[in-house]
Amino acid sequence: MVRSLSTRGMPKPFAIVMAALMALYFVPLGALPASAQTVGGFEIDGNLADDSVADPPIDWADLSPGDAGFATDVDHTTGGQDDTTFGSGSKEYNDGGQNGWPAWAFGGGNAPGKSDFGRWATYTNTDASNHVWLFLGFDRDASVGTAKYAFELNQIIQDNPDNPNPRRSQGDLRFIVWDQGNGVITLTGDAKNDDVGLYKWVDPDQPAAGVAEDTNHNGSWVKDTSNGTFVGAVNDAAVAVPSWWTSANVTQGSISADQFVEFGVDLTSFGAVLGCPSHGFSAVNARSITGTGTTGELIDYLSALGVSIPSTCTSLVTHATSQVVIGNSISDTATITPSNATGTVTFKVYGPNDATCANAPIATLGPIAVVNGSASSGPYTPAAVGTYRWIASFASNDDAHFADSTGACNDPNEQSTVVKSPTKITTTAGSSGTLPGAVTVSDIAHLTGLTATATGKVTFTVYGPFAASSSPTCTGTSKSVDVNLGSVGADHAIDVASGPVTVTAAGKYYWIASYNGDPNNEAAAGTCGDANETSTVAKASPAISTVAVATDNTLPGTSVKDTATVTGLSANATGTVSFAIYSNNSCTTLATTLGPVAIGTVTGGTATAVSPVYTGIAAAGDYFFIASYSGDANNNAVAGKCGDANESVHVNAAPVAVLPEKQGKPPVVVLPHTGAALPVGPTVGGAIALLGVGLLLVAAARRRSIWPPH
Repeated sequence: MVRSLSTRGMPKPFAIVMAALMALYFVPLGALPASAQTVGGFEIDGNLADDSVADPPIDWADLSPGDAGFATDVDHTTGGQDDTTFGSGSKEYNDGGQNGWPAWAFGGGNAPGKSDFGRWATYTNTDASNHVWLFLGFDRDASVGTAKYAFELNQIIQDNPDNPNPRRSQGDLRFIVWDQGNGVITLTGDAKNDDVGLYKWVDPDQPAAGVAEDTNHNGSWVKDTSNGTFVGAVNDAAVAVPSWWTSANVTQGSISADQFVEFGVDLTSFGAVLGCPSHGFSAVNARSITGTGTTGELIDYLSALGVSIPSTCTSLVTHATSQVVIGNSISDTATITPSNATGTVTFKVYGPNDATCANAPIATLGPIAVVNGSASSGPYTPAAVGTYRWIASFASNDDAHFADSTGACNDPNEQSTVVKSPTKITTTAGSSGTLPGAVTVSDIAHLTGLTATATGKVTFTVYGPFAASSSPTCTGTSKSVDVNLGSVGADHAIDVASGPVTVTAAGKYYWIASYNGDPNNEAAAGTCGDANETSTVAKASPAISTVAVATDNTLPGTSVKDTATVTGLSANATGTVSFAIYSNNSCTTLATTLGPVAIGTVTGGTATAVSPVYTGIAAAGDYFFIASYSGDANNNAVAGKCGDANESVHVNAAPVAVLPEKQGKPPVVVLPHTGAALPVGPTVGGAIALLGVGLLLVAAARRRSIWPPH
């Protein structure tokens, strides 16, 4: 049978009242059902298998490396030697003295029999009564002989866990357990083994409630008889082990009888306090002591085992929207650990640009129920750009197991940046015009991506004029127009028109439109040479008319001139008119050119130019004029045509002179131009002949066949 004795007491304030253990007797397990050894939701029954249908309780086989609160390892062994053994002469009961703590020697060697630790495992758990339990199991090298074990619970773990000298402080506990052999383990000694039992470390330099480390090592162990709970068992037959339980003491997946030992300690009953944070013990130092009596020679030890006392603390990790464009919503998500914590989360939003969250929150979202360890704030849409900061707070509805938790201003991932709307601008320049007159050019800016309440203005700047063959150039002469935005459409877009801009010169005009932005919308601007950003103004196409006159139309001494009238000119037009005179009606025989002559002042789009007087005509006949206007930067060239109205003059031949008879000489006819004299006899026939010659000459001159002579 198994005889097992457990004592239970009410939890005491840590470091003020420490509980003592009553005697526990460990005898073969078979006589007592495993359920009788269930404490803190764990089976202390001398085996590793879960003997219950429901969980809890659990047993070692239900655990795996990586589980919360669970740790396991094998006592160090290198090259067949145990490298965590005490040096010869180290004593358990000579604190501060020779070979005593804190100067225990340690290193490598081989521990004998029951004093040799194999694999160990620890597990901490909080039961339904919120008591914190520490469970320890280990295997050992032999099942015969006697040994003692010291299990020391310390509030401070060593910096080097392989150094077996603990860091002791007020209120630490030590259990001296006696393995009498043959399956009997007890916390009750006899006359030779009165060291067995529970001890509390008392530091005279610290108050009763103090927990500071005993740095001058002048404390001592004082036996304690207060009530607490400590239960344990040893296997009375071979027991199977889970796959992770490997050690030199395992044979074909099992441990032989009397080689597996397990304990359960109610840490709460010994002063550990569950809270946020919990406080109590952080390390277990396990040592084996050889023989009986109180010599206390130390043999083997386990590297300090960390003890993690569960707490009611909750971890609140939040992650807010990183960045959005104005007009979109932001949100925050809180993840609560442990995930089974129940309660609500309230999210507060500060800003914009409240760097320390000093002002009242601009929005409070929640409380939101936590579901599977998570809660989301839902959307919040900021009204302005800037940086918004979140603070999330978890309110537990189960304070016994889960504490409240609150974030802080500027926690990681708790800032949401709201940026201006990225405005885009495209443009379309107005249709081109033609001089003369008041020609206007214009531009339209198409803005997209605006907020519904966007304000600001568009500035249109037009550069020019430039030559028709030029590449886009936005320098030099320019005009600018500012136009305020109107109402933005539901599509977050608007067209803004420059209105007409009057220009007076021909050429290319290049536009640039720019939006100055507002607190919620980015500025945007086009660039020189953007598509559809050129307006072209064509030159005027004037007309020309002329009036040619002969101021003296009879040879000799004939004078002629031409007057050109150019209409449809641009204001302030310049240029010249050139005149050509032709002696045939097909204008292929050039007689002369006159000019160029600058046009006069433009009035109402009309200007005139008068050619110089030409007196070089030597032959009678018809003469034809063509006038040509040169054009200028704003006016195309134009020329008249051969045969235009009013563009010819007629030049008459000189009259025939008949000289009378003189001094007995016959009369003569003086021929025009040459002055030659033809004698005519004084007869009627001669007169008739003279008349005939004159008529013939006139006729010939009109036909230009013989006149003027060539």
